[in-house]
Amino acid sequence: MAEILLYEIGLQEDPQFPSVFSYTPSYRLVLLRACLKATKAFLNNRFARKIGDFPRYICVSSFDFVYSFLTALKLITVQLPGWDLNQVRQDLEFEKFVEQSAADMDHAAERRRNRRHLIFRNWAVGASAAHEGLDGLMAGADDCKDEDPFLKVARKIRMLSKVMVSRLSCPREK
Repeated sequence: MAEILLYEIGLQEDPQFPSVFSYTPSYRLVLLRACLKATKAFLNNRFARKIGDFPRYICVSSFDFVYSFLTALKLITVQLPGWDLNQVRQDLEFEKFVEQSAADMDHAAERRRNRRHLIFRNWAVGASAAHEGLDGLMAGADDCKDEDPFLKVARKIRMLSKVMVSRLSCPREK
């Protein structure tokens, strides 16, 4: 994250920001290449191990991930001479990280569903001695009307990724 924060200055396009790009014409490209390398390294490290019972979405880690994710979006869309977007997109493998992130959210939702089902089942078994008809309740335990928030975010990420990839692959109209 420190490297991303250090090199993201290459993404600055604010006219009020003091120009650090005036030393050489390629200085900004060097910064962007370093930012790309740091962002890819962060995302590779984050998804290096298959998700297990450890959380990937704790507060600080999530902030770092979202920040690197947004930096990656900027890197694959910034327009400037000498910055080859096709090569950057190929190097970064952004779609792979989007899918891994969505798969992690699917996994977290599945774990929550299993845990919720287990808790409900254990409660129902204990309560069945006192009450009849809990089998009908058990059958509906998985039929929640509200979609799990992790599944909702995973679905939206996949949808946005498809839109983004299709827009990025189409040539821009001038």
